[in-house]
Amino acid sequence: MATTHNTWAPHSPISGAEDRLTVKLRLSHLLSTADLEPPGVPPSATLIVRHLADPLPRRLCSDLYAARAATEWERAAQSALNEAGQRAARPALGFVPPTAPAVLFASPAEVLACFARDLCEGYASFRWWWRALSRGIRRAPGEELVAALRHEPRHIPAVLAQLEAWDALESVANVLTPSQAQLLLKEILLVYALPALVIAASSRPQEAIPMLDETAVSTGTQAAQEAPLPAPLLLPWEPVVRASSTPESLGVERCALLGIGLLLHRAPHRARRAQFERGVSAWVGQCSRASGFRATQKTRVTNGQSSTSFSATLSPLDGEAEGSSAVQEKDRTLVVRSERVLPRSPGERLLSAGPTDLPRTECAPGLLSSSKEESVNAASHELDLAAGTATQLGGIFFLIPFLRSLGIPGILGSEFGILQPPSGWALLELVARSLLPRDLQDSSQDPVWAALCLLDGRGEHEPPASDFIGCDNYRLPAVWLRIPHVQADPRVTLQFRERRLLFRHTIGFPLLDRFLEDSTASDEVAKELAMISRKCASVMSVVPLRRRTRQRAFCLATPTPDACGANRELRRFLQFIVPYLRWRLSDAMVGGGADRKSFVLDLIRRQGRLYVSSTHVDLVMDLEQASMPVRLAGLDANPGWVPELGRVITFHYR
Repeated sequence: MATTHNTWAPHSPISGAEDRLTVKLRLSHLLSTADLEPPGVPPSATLIVRHLADPLPRRLCSDLYAARAATEWERAAQSALNEAGQRAARPALGFVPPTAPAVLFASPAEVLACFARDLCEGYASFRWWWRALSRGIRRAPGEELVAALRHEPRHIPAVLAQLEAWDALESVANVLTPSQAQLLLKEILLVYALPALVIAASSRPQEAIPMLDETAVSTGTQAAQEAPLPAPLLLPWEPVVRASSTPESLGVERCALLGIGLLLHRAPHRARRAQFERGVSAWVGQCSRASGFRATQKTRVTNGQSSTSFSATLSPLDGEAEGSSAVQEKDRTLVVRSERVLPRSPGERLLSAGPTDLPRTECAPGLLSSSKEESVNAASHELDLAAGTATQLGGIFFLIPFLRSLGIPGILGSEFGILQPPSGWALLELVARSLLPRDLQDSSQDPVWAALCLLDGRGEHEPPASDFIGCDNYRLPAVWLRIPHVQADPRVTLQFRERRLLFRHTIGFPLLDRFLEDSTASDEVAKELAMISRKCASVMSVVPLRRRTRQRAFCLATPTPDACGANRELRRFLQFIVPYLRWRLSDAMVGGGADRKSFVLDLIRRQGRLYVSSTHVDLVMDLEQASMPVRLAGLDANPGWVPELGRVITFHYR
């Protein structure tokens, strides 16, 4: 983002009847038509310029009635902004002098994290770039922070991860009240399409608070004082999130915000599993019972404790009580006046970063790097995804809108019965590797594979979906079969393979793959055929397996990628689902004019530059890379925000 000031309209004979408002509207229109994106700044970065002089005075447009800004002026403005970006300071890397002419943030999450840190330390009112964005700090720190985070709730998990890397997570969380933390958590879960977790994180058992023993209160017996302590709290987000990042002193609401938020940043697919939802609900109930137990112990030991103090002890769980508001205001004052916690050195940040924390390295010479030490630390990494890396397989990301149109990966649990579905990034990599032919050796070292590995949060040599556990029976979902091509040809073939029953459509893709039970094969065939007929909304019939069907099945068959390793269940799942995906892609692209034999290469082979930040994945390509079959199939449409992946995916043609 760039702000421009003192950019004047061209010299023109404006009559005295024209007022200043007309001139402003005219100038605003001309500036809106100009492309002011600096070529050296990543698409998701934010560049704030304090002052930008007119690069070509009086040459904004060719004449008074021009429809858009002049191309020459536009290029000059881009060059000036790019030069400002080269000299811009990085607030995320340390102290920025007040006289800095420009500041640069690598991602929207970095903007919010720096704002939260400065807000809690009391410096936000003195930074000129925050005044340019927020137009002044007029409310309490907690209210300002909540308002800023609620504006972009999808970026809150990345903000929390950035604050954790700076060791500022707990100090920022202390600024929020329990009700504010609960509100932010609700916003996060809704934007990540997890409404069930909203209920699990806010539910409390009705009998969480134990009844007081009046005898123990009045006498303070030895038995009451030696009551056993509750079991240690089980954190549902471990081991992805460290226990030290969610200290018990923060309370249930703030711990839930930090724990679930950090988990969504590092492994969003784990939050979609039923066992995580049950774990969160159990943890909330356990916290409530433990808090009630501690309050009861305090009442038993200290005789004469009133019921008012007992309710104040439970106030961090049930919201702010009237008696705790003064304590909260006192805590806020202490936080604001505390000494500033400077971020750690680049080497310490990279060593302490989580498995999915992207390396905060230079974006371009002088853009996202401010010292030689930073460059030395960045040189140890093979990829500089924040600065962008060239790729020959950018079309892999075109598979994202295609898979989402089929309901993948969300449909894997409900329709296929997979208890632990692979993450969205792991599934994207596996499908892409399965679609590519084996003889495509020049793509094995493409940086896109390392980028997918980093986005998935895996180690360098860890295979994707290493914990995949398959099912005995696989059936294609009914919504996949209710399409004209399948209904127009209601014929299937039948095969038996080692106690396995395999139905295959005459088009060539499998419909059913299941293990036979003790009943007779004829009963199983009739039962499954009736079920497939109901899914397809047409009567299906079994026909002999002919040569043409074998050829079609061979063309749709997928070579098992080496990334599966020794996981036989993952291989079997891919061999069942990828032929249907290949046929749907072929049908969509061939209708747009693509070659049926090379449509996969036409789709995936796209030269471009890949930018990856903590919130965005941007693929920048030349206009020549646009393809008519891909465009007609809608595969290069911007996915935008993808909750399953936790990123904003955008395709740029320049």
